[in-house]
Amino acid sequence: MKNRVIIKINNSEYNILTDKSSEYVHTIAKKLNNDLSLISNNVSTTQAYVMTSFNYIDKYYEHLEKNNNLCEQMNLYIKENERLNEQAADLSNSLLDLSNLQSEVVTSKDNLASNVVELAELHEKLSSKSTECEGLTIKLDSLDLAISALTDENDALKDKFDAEV
Repeated sequence: MKNRVIIKINNSEYNILTDKSSEYVHTIAKKLNNDLSLISNNVSTTQAYVMTSFNYIDKYYEHLEKNNNLCEQMNLYIKENERLNEQAADLSNSLLDLSNLQSEVVTSKDNLASNVVELAELHEKLSSKSTECEGLTIKLDSLDLAISALTDENDALKDKFDAEV
């Protein structure tokens, strides 16, 4: 909505049709009057208007250049932000991979613990069977001695029988 605002510049009234608020337009008019009064002491009104206009245009271009520099800097920040977001995504993926590896390590550790228990049980069974084998070896040696003694006795009896016949 357009506002009609009446302002006074250098003792002349102007009707301004604007979208801006009345307070805003009066603030600008006050600034313009102050700037004109600083210049108009030793020069004509037209010269004061030209010099003030020149100063305003100069400031406008200075601010425009600063704005362009800020836009370029902002674009660099945006690119840097995109690069950092990509790095963050890569790090997040790496963290997920590490988490998966950690789960695998925990599973492997659990499996290893289970295998150690199973190995201990098998070692105990092997030790038991080894003891059992030692007992059987002793019995076998004893039986070999008995067989050898019986064989010797049988040979002696055979020789005696042959001698009697």
